[in-house]
Amino acid sequence: MERRARGADLEVTAYDSFRVLKRQSVAYVPVDVPGRRSEQGAEAAFLVEREHWNQFMALLKEEQRRLPDLKFEHSGPWPAYDFVRLDLNG
Repeated sequence: MERRARGADLEVTAYDSFRVLKRQSVAYVPVDVPGRRSEQGAEAAFLVEREHWNQFMALLKEEQRRLPDLKFEHSGPWPAYDFVRLDLNG
């Protein structure tokens, strides 16, 4: 039970942090990883304008300082392909 509560708290804390980070982004998409338990982490993609990349990274570093029990990982910048929804049956 305590482990479940800790996992739920971790998930809430991570998504609160995602809300902070999405302020510096154009778009935000939570990424669902099948089979991942909440205590294993959360993942999201942020679409950040190139000219705002440094501010986004500064905010990410601030979140890491604010929440030292969480591990923040990032990669990119990447092309915005994750944010494109194609309808090929149109």
